[in-house]
Amino acid sequence: MFPPAPEGYANTDVRGKRRRATMDNFGSMGNIQQYLQGINFPAQKEEVASGAEGNGAPQGIVDQIRNAATERFNGPQEVVQAIGGGQ
Repeated sequence: MFPPAPEGYANTDVRGKRRRATMDNFGSMGNIQQYLQGINFPAQKEEVASGAEGNGAPQGIVDQIRNAATERFNGPQEVVQAIGGGQ
């Protein structure tokens, strides 16, 4: 496996402008779910965001979890849908 991208790399385009974190720039659903390991669902939004952050999730994903419309996630699939992976 490749080492993680440098801080902020995945959240910027080639011109250095910030872009929204999506499944395209953060990988597959399986990759997202690796950041959710050890989180007991159902869980409050902040618990999920903190757990993902502790598991090394890119800041863009953590931000999207924190900014999600729901206050509680019933499982990892709901988290993936909230950050744009359920399309």
